[in-house]
Amino acid sequence: MILEIIGYFLINIFFNINLFWRDLFFDSSKIGAVHGEVLAYEWTIEKLYQTFISGHNPFGISKAMLYPFGFNLGLLDAGYGLIFPLFRPFLSTHQTMSIIITLSLILASVGMCLLLRKLNVNKIISFIIGAAFGYMTFLMVRGGHLNYWCQFVFPWFYYFAIVFFITKNKRKKILSTIGLSFFFVITLWLNFYYFIFLLISIFSLLSFYFIFYNKLFIKKLKRRTIEKLR
Repeated sequence: MILEIIGYFLINIFFNINLFWRDLFFDSSKIGAVHGEVLAYEWTIEKLYQTFISGHNPFGISKAMLYPFGFNLGLLDAGYGLIFPLFRPFLSTHQTMSIIITLSLILASVGMCLLLRKLNVNKIISFIIGAAFGYMTFLMVRGGHLNYWCQFVFPWFYYFAIVFFITKNKRKKILSTIGLSFFFVITLWLNFYYFIFLLISIFSLLSFYFIFYNKLFIKKLKRRTIEKLR
């Protein structure tokens, strides 16, 4: 998987050298080159980050806007603010956001590649589809809507779901459960639309499985229930 990660890293540089990578060397926000949706989104995430590091509830009511009523930062797709402590002490808000989006794209490609490999798809095909997923045309025209660039949540959620169901190793089951829970919750904090999509996909898969494999579904459900009762 190391070669695949290196490949995705190089692809990322190729596609985003003038979109995100350049901000690591020159902060374009200092010359007023950041505006619109990007500026508003970065302000929200910075506010969540400052609330978080000051020891306050990051998902509580903030009085920074709409005073005296305030608003709930946790409902504004600002989950990236929880990752800000890794980079924000060394970089500006815009630079931190740029590197997080860049890493999100790489994570999306790696996650899709791993998911397909877990489904026994050919290695080369998995790599190509992973790259296509990370740089889908739906996203490339939405550079200003940074909360859409967290599509990595989908492949990683289902990767851990598959690992949970097929592995018999207790340690892997625990780790996959943690991973499954993490990506389920982080999807809600990063993008509420994506959270709805995730719920729809889960419901659709369960419905399909129950309709076409209902006997097997009930059998496995009974077995799981008995195992838990023991």
